Order: sequence, then structure tokens, then C-alpha cells
Amino acid sequence: MLPKMTELNVESLVDGMLLRGNLKEIILRDKQNGEQRVAKASQTQDMSLFDICRYAITLEGQALPAGREDTIRVAFSTSSLSTILGAVANKSLLKGYSDVPQTWQKWCNIGSASDFKTITRARLIDAGGLEEVGSGGEVRHGGAEEEYEQYNIATYAKTFSVTRQQIINDDLGALTQQSRNMGIRANQKVADLVYISLLANGNMQDGIALFHADHSNLNTSADLNAANLRAAVTAFYKQTDKDGKPIGIAPKYLVVPPELMLTAMELTKSGLIIITGSTDTERGAHNALADLMLEVVSDPRLSNSTYTGYSTTTWYLMADPMVTDTLEVAFLNGKQTPTIEQFNAGPDRMGLVGRVYHDAGVKPLDHRTMQKNTA
Repeated sequence: MLPKMTELNVESLVDGMLLRGNLKEIILRDKQNGEQRVAKASQTQDMSLFDICRYAITLEGQALPAGREDTIRVAFSTSSLSTILGAVANKSLLKGYSDVPQTWQKWCNIGSASDFKTITRARLIDAGGLEEVGSGGEVRHGGAEEEYEQYNIATYAKTFSVTRQQIINDDLGALTQQSRNMGIRANQKVADLVYISLLANGNMQDGIALFHADHSNLNTSADLNAANLRAAVTAFYKQTDKDGKPIGIAPKYLVVPPELMLTAMELTKSGLIIITGSTDTERGAHNALADLMLEVVSDPRLSNSTYTGYSTTTWYLMADPMVTDTLEVAFLNGKQTPTIEQFNAGPDRMGLVGRVYHDAGVKPLDHRTMQKNTA
């Protein structure tokens, strides 16, 4: 038996649909009232989409039409049905967005843009170090030079719909699964932007490619092994500023394609090293690379043939984005999650149309904090 209409509100109807759609965990994210909401939602989870239409009309204070077709038509004209379906879609969207791990968040900076105009990320570079003060007490004036990178964010969007047929067929998955998939795609779009930019190796503001010999951050003939990783770490530590002075930034992330993930973990986590080969080489058995505490990050885009510049053997060292600039991912007004909106489908279509969009852009900010190694 369905609950009395006076006992229902938008939240209980939304929770019932989430429970029915096997999305109980979304409700339980409410640490304070989640259990109570689940208990209440269990009373409404058996309601069909047509039942939701009936209750949406009642919540508007309108009389229920006699026939099914009229009920669906009137329900689609109410704000309550749009609110209920929109809430379910939004929660499903955000779950999809958060379900897929985002490897780029480890090694990228996250920024914010207030509009779609060109973003200029400038940083001051000290010119000249401190000098000894002579007996006359004169302190010489220092200066700074400015480096900058520029880029834009853009909007990425897609639409989906909830139709009259889906309401009649009681196809709840058309709403929850479509929305969740949209969230997953929004997540993947940002990751695509990051790794496409990394693999493209585009020019920095100085006109030189991000990874280039002139930037001292490109090592060739360097397949991933202990000797080459040690050499790469040493080169990373030796990066200098415009005055040729060491910047003192250490690598934190070892970014690799899936084909190198286990090798990377062996090199960075093993307590001992095993020397192989026929030469009589003497060295300590302790794996000093493990002491660096490099964190291995692996993403399949790096070796996927649909991405220009892919490679199964290329690997990267990245600095800690909490310490310095690496590659920045900027979102409009800092909103990192996608947005979903709903509209009436219009006279040529029966149902509701959902629109998902995400505003984001990416740009490498400093070549000194990223290093590429090719086999």
C-alpha cells in the first residue's frame, strides 16, 4: 500500500527513487539523518514513475486527472516533477563523477577562472641572490622577472531526456543510469584534457616545447629501470632558475602507463635490489630509490592508441603541486563538478530534457617541475 500523500515530500520521493535504483549509498552520505531517510524511503521505493507523477501533481495542490495520459501530461507541466527528477538526476550525476578515480588530481594544480577570457598565470622569478652588505651599510636593490603562461577554459556539454514512454514503461534506469553515465563522461573529459595536453607536448610561452632539451627536462633512450630512474631523479634535482641557480624542487610522482606500473612499483617500493648480469659489480643491497617515497600514478590514456603521442614505454616525473606549479586544471568559479539542468522538452517532444555541462581548461605552467623520459 502506498503512503498517504500527506506523509510525503520531495525528499522522501527522491530517496525512494534512489533506493529503488540501488543508490542507497547516496542517501547514507547524510551522516546525521541518512539512516532515518533510508527507513522512510523504504516506504516509497516501490512507487512507479507513474506514481511519482501522481504525487507531483498532488504536491502542487492540483486535482488528479482521471486518465493516465492526462496525468502524465499534467505532471510534466509541474515544477514538483521537474524538481524530483532533477534531484535524482543530479545525485546520480555526482555519483558517476566521483566513482571514477582521477589520477590527474595527484600531480596537477587546480585553479579557478571567473570567465572565459584568456587566463594569464604569472609568477615572479627573483633576479640575483642576496649580496653581502659592505662596511658602508649599502644594500643593493634587487629585482624580479616575470614568467607567465596563458590559456582559456571552455564548456563541454551533452543532453539527455526522460520521455513519456519511459514513464509509462517505468524505466527508472533511463534517469539514474543516464545521469550517472553523464557524470562519468564529465569526469573522463577533464582527464582527457589533462593527458591530451601532456602528450601533445605543446610550446610554452618561451616558444619551446614543454619537454625539450633546452628545458633540461627530456631524457631519451631512458627505459624505466633503476639506473635510468636514478639518473632522472638526479637531473630533476639539478633543475635551475633563469640565473642558473638550483630551484631545489624534488620529484614526488612517477607517472607511467599501465605497462610500466608494476615495474615502477618494484623500483619505488622494494626494500632490496637484485643485481643481475655477468659483470662483477659491487654495490649495496639497499634500494635507495624507495627512500625517495615516489608515488606511482598510472593512467591508461598514456598508452592508448587513440591519443596522439601515446607510448607504452614513456614515463614522467612530477613535482608536488602543493609545493610548486605543474600543470593547472582550471574550473569556472572553482566548480569542479559538472552542472545539470532540466527543461520542458517543448511542443515537438513529450518529456523532460536534461543538459549536463562542465567548464574546464588545462595548461602546463612550469617546465622545471615536470620531466619526460622516453625509451
